[in-house]
Amino acid sequence: MMKSLSSILQQGLKARRDLELLSVLRSEIAHELSSPPIEVRVVLWSPVILTRFRVVRVRIQDVLLKRKFISGEEIAVSAVLGAVDYMAPEGSFSRRLEMKVCVRKPGLSSVLQFNCKVPSHKAFSRPYFVWDAHYIQTPVDLSRSIYKGRKFRSLPRTLRRQLEHYLCDKGIERDLVEFLLSHLHRKEQQQYVQWLQTIENLVSDSQ
Repeated sequence: MMKSLSSILQQGLKARRDLELLSVLRSEIAHELSSPPIEVRVVLWSPVILTRFRVVRVRIQDVLLKRKFISGEEIAVSAVLGAVDYMAPEGSFSRRLEMKVCVRKPGLSSVLQFNCKVPSHKAFSRPYFVWDAHYIQTPVDLSRSIYKGRKFRSLPRTLRRQLEHYLCDKGIERDLVEFLLSHLHRKEQQQYVQWLQTIENLVSDSQ
């Protein structure tokens, strides 16, 4: 009799915890659905972006774009959300954007690779910062023994600025990075809501 009573009490306690969890999950889902990511202006792929770049890959956490000029020069842009920016002011995106830009001239196997960081807010005059640049003679061989150039921050300021202008001339401008920042934040939110809904269904089914 005592075992039966104990079992009933445990089941009741579990049911109560499940109901509390469901309440919290549903509250979080409702909050996310009613609160789109900050500053999201573009819902679908921007026609302006698509006139310059071709979407090659869109995965859960990253996106890859490519562009080929009439001259045969090719550019590839990959972007993924970076670390949470705890210093971002209210009304900004929660995470920075990390972006790689690779440029290849026609007939050459060598690649010029730029590693860029995009701030989560607009407090900066520049839309992104180049923190490293590499000249890769053969993309297949990325061993550390290959000389890729000096650290970007050790280059003369005038050279750094000219390399940044070079990227802008290739279409890596504010509208592109702002679009990628908005798109990936929106995509992350969608994945988060789907994850919450999956847990909600599992808890509901176990009742």
